[in-house]
Amino acid sequence: MLASLLVAVGVFAAAPSAGVEGFDASLETVLVQSGGGSAALTPPRTHGHFASGAKGLVVTTPPPLGDPFALWPAPRLRDGLVRARIVVGTPLRVDLLVRAGAQRRPDAGETAADAADDLDELDSGYGVSLDKGLLKLVRWEHRMQRSLGSEEKLNPVPKAGSTLEVVVVVAGPWLSATVYDEGFRRLAHVAVVDRGFVAGDVGVRWPRSAGGTLSFLSVAPLSSSSSSSSSSSSSSSSSSSSSSATAPSPSTVSFADPDLTMDGGGTGAGVERLVGIAVADRGRLPPSLKGSVTWEKDGVAWLNTDPVGVEVLQRAGIALLAHRTQMPFLHTDPTLRKYLGKAPGKTSRGFRVDESYKDSDMVEALLRAYAERFPTLTRLEEIGRSREGRPILALRITKGGDDAEQRPSVLFDGAHHGGELMSTEIVLDLIQQLTEQYGKDKELTRCVDHAAIWCVPLVNVDGNHRYVFETRDYDRKNARDIDDNGRLDGWDGVDLYRQYPIKWGGLGEVGSRSWPFHYRYRGPSAASEPEIEAMIRLAERERFVASIDFHTAATKILVPYTDPSLANPADNEAWRIAERIAATLPVQVSKKRYEVQRNLYPVDGTAQDWFRFAHGTVALLVEAPQHNPLPYERARNNNVIPTRGTWTGLLRAVVDGPAIEVRVVDSSGAPVEASVVVVQQAPLNGERWTTRPRDGLTTRLLGGPGTFTVVVERDGQQVTRTVEVADGVRRVDVRLP
Repeated sequence: MLASLLVAVGVFAAAPSAGVEGFDASLETVLVQSGGGSAALTPPRTHGHFASGAKGLVVTTPPPLGDPFALWPAPRLRDGLVRARIVVGTPLRVDLLVRAGAQRRPDAGETAADAADDLDELDSGYGVSLDKGLLKLVRWEHRMQRSLGSEEKLNPVPKAGSTLEVVVVVAGPWLSATVYDEGFRRLAHVAVVDRGFVAGDVGVRWPRSAGGTLSFLSVAPLSSSSSSSSSSSSSSSSSSSSSSATAPSPSTVSFADPDLTMDGGGTGAGVERLVGIAVADRGRLPPSLKGSVTWEKDGVAWLNTDPVGVEVLQRAGIALLAHRTQMPFLHTDPTLRKYLGKAPGKTSRGFRVDESYKDSDMVEALLRAYAERFPTLTRLEEIGRSREGRPILALRITKGGDDAEQRPSVLFDGAHHGGELMSTEIVLDLIQQLTEQYGKDKELTRCVDHAAIWCVPLVNVDGNHRYVFETRDYDRKNARDIDDNGRLDGWDGVDLYRQYPIKWGGLGEVGSRSWPFHYRYRGPSAASEPEIEAMIRLAERERFVASIDFHTAATKILVPYTDPSLANPADNEAWRIAERIAATLPVQVSKKRYEVQRNLYPVDGTAQDWFRFAHGTVALLVEAPQHNPLPYERARNNNVIPTRGTWTGLLRAVVDGPAIEVRVVDSSGAPVEASVVVVQQAPLNGERWTTRPRDGLTTRLLGGPGTFTVVVERDGQQVTRTVEVADGVRRVDVRLP
């Protein structure tokens, strides 16, 4: 039967009533057909709204909450054929789904009637992805999309307005997809074996940004009943192929039982395979796999290989002690494996910070080494513990002295997303430069003399550990066991950068997500994670004047407020400072210059928005050019060194101004916490920015020179001062009665 279907796909026979070349009504059930009619469109479940237009199905209302449009018009399909005809939009971006499943996201306390309107979240199944000029097979599992490793460029790439036909055949673990143009010429073909899901819905996933229409969709199950009709309708040239095929049993080939599990076992998805064998079997490895061994531990030799390598091992009779599809970073980076567990390399000035990417233990070792080597410049502090109990460490760098606690505090942090290893590299480079160049570089020395510089290279210590040792999937998240099953699965964890108590969840399902399996899951409540609690405690104490949160990889400087529901002042000093910094930076390894933007996309609950809202911090986010490029020894400095101007530029703004430093005391001269507003850049969202309780100090950075009005208020008492600022930091002392 499968052979009959494959041949039927290639038959060139006009079928204008169906609108699809090679269509056979005896095999296929039409679900969507251009031109409308009572039998043309089976009522679907949808995201968004659609209508049958002249060329087929068109989106009439964008999907709510930013989710992609999804159509699920078919019964559950196990094995069979799916074909779709698509009018290409700009850009061409659409997924044809097979064996797909979705889960509802009901809101707490809603009625059953209300729940019927909830959005389905794509939770499992396979997709045939047409993304611009590329055809590929992907798999969804708990909202996580993973390439199955089979992809091919469309040749030629179709133009907007042209028509494509996509034909998919699924039979057991075998999946194949072919794309044809209007003349039924083959443009691309992909095939793969995957045992993850055995049944599910057929549908079309259409991103809201893409145009185009769906003009035809049909399905044909593999079954004994359709086998006979297939052979009679096929051309004579296909009869020999058809007769040689063995028809599958009807019990395994029809539309699937509705209760059939959607979370099948088997080998999993992807082309990467991490395989463990006994160390004693290493000498039996075939020559093609001898170079695949990456690590030996506890009697197990680990191989970084692929499905072909797994097959070779099995045919060689080598027992597999482990077989994983979640590949840790450790097994992709030989340089990290070389230095893992070793003490920091010493130099005449300090330490090597550029030997390899680092796990959390290596970062801790470096911070402790710098604190011991430079005791008059540094202070190491454990600001909290992660969900798995790892220390979250902050290193303060400033010149020792009686006034050290009264200097303006600045924060540089990395790896809110634990897998963004390059962001940690940038902060460690900063530590190295400020300590080892102190007394040698005049500009850096001045910064250390006049500011308290706090460095947290690794916020998400558990996420880093997961990324390095367990899986590169969901590299944004921490280690919360969100489904309480007693183990950390690839989809567990919370995106820490969407955890801060500022408009948390205010944008709904845009930017952050309430769905726990999503890689941008914002957590069960604001600041629910210990890592974020630690960062908030540090900020409440230090009242940072300025900060940079380092991420990867977009070559951007983002300026608060990034959440579009929050208003920025007309004279946004953060924006002007960011633009001055960007103007000094060279072309990066990405071949781009840093650009200043409000956001990459709307997001709520971000660190930089909270720092800005809570304390008036000039809180920038720097997206470094690349994400963990390899090999490390060539890529690291190409990213780190050209980015140094971001943090040196911000430190110059703090130390050299223009800025206003305000100190508020009471009638006895004791420091007090009081509200301080610079009227020309006054907050617009109800913020209350105050002096630091321990010393009554605050520093307000300015966009440029000028005349400014400063209003100080405490307990109904108000003092107003007019201040001329040309350059530097202007001090204003206020005594409240």
